[in-house]
Amino acid sequence: MSGPLAGRVAVVTGGSRGIGRGIALHLAREGADCVITYRHNDAAAAETVAALEATGRRARAERLELAEPEQVGPVFERIGAGFGRVDVLVANAAATAFRPVLEQKPHNVRRTFAITVDAFVAMTQAVVPLMAGRPGRIVLVSGIDSFQAMGGHSVLGAAKAAAEGLVRGLAFELGPLGVTVNAVTPGFRAD
Repeated sequence: MSGPLAGRVAVVTGGSRGIGRGIALHLAREGADCVITYRHNDAAAAETVAALEATGRRARAERLELAEPEQVGPVFERIGAGFGRVDVLVANAAATAFRPVLEQKPHNVRRTFAITVDAFVAMTQAVVPLMAGRPGRIVLVSGIDSFQAMGGHSVLGAAKAAAEGLVRGLAFELGPLGVTVNAVTPGFRAD
């Protein structure tokens, strides 16, 4: 199988459904072997792995609760052992309680920041050694709520804005190692 990403390995968090699934399928069609992470829906993860393998690429799903960043290291160790490297990390997964700040519970705020910020730091620390000696790409999927006020999105918007701040710092720190770090903000579908 050929393609611009042939021989590369990509990891997509939250890759069993939605935007993450679409990103993983696109990367596989471009030639990358793909690992998706997911939280709890085994059936959706298995279905996505089957769709990825149907492109002729190797694929695997790893269960990962990003609200517990200490799980990140062991998952990336398994990915490294199974694939030997990672070339692309897409930090796509996010979760929050979409309600006004005055109605937010402390555990919801902590969970949102753990998934969006703490786990992003843990993933970066775990993935950069797997990119050693090769150009690497880290992409954060952000959201318009990071720069535009939206009802019920204040906590997630703040977490995404913090993660975007990390992206700028990481781009500066990791660029000399050959690892680029960027954030993308998806828009709304036209249909």
